[in-house]
Amino acid sequence: MPLKKLLTSLLILLCLGLLSACGAAPFKVPSPKEARDFAGANPRSTGESPREFFWEPVRRVQALSYCYSTLYNTPEDVKAEAEDFCRGGTVEFYSADSDFFSCALLQPHRLTFICFPGDDPDEFSDLSGGS
Repeated sequence: MPLKKLLTSLLILLCLGLLSACGAAPFKVPSPKEARDFAGANPRSTGESPREFFWEPVRRVQALSYCYSTLYNTPEDVKAEAEDFCRGGTVEFYSADSDFFSCALLQPHRLTFICFPGDDPDEFSDLSGGS
């Protein structure tokens, strides 16, 4: 009987471990007010509305925040996510903190970047793979 309980406990722990690995990728969360204010007051901010779809280019300075776990990701991995979102713009580090309100319990670390749009915001590759 104790062996059955041990195996059941191990199976439950294995399942929980697999489920926690599903959420290991950094995810975007709302940026702190200070970062949003900095992005909005930046001289390169055009005042245009943010893009509505992920394939649209970034048209104004934006604050981007991501939650991540130091067990699965490095700050460079998170910066790569921000660069992907910025689509041809420049990403600069703004701040790092732990946020247990916006971030998941297993991914409590938050990095915030400022995305500056590229010189030609209308230039981006289309989704079909052509140029």
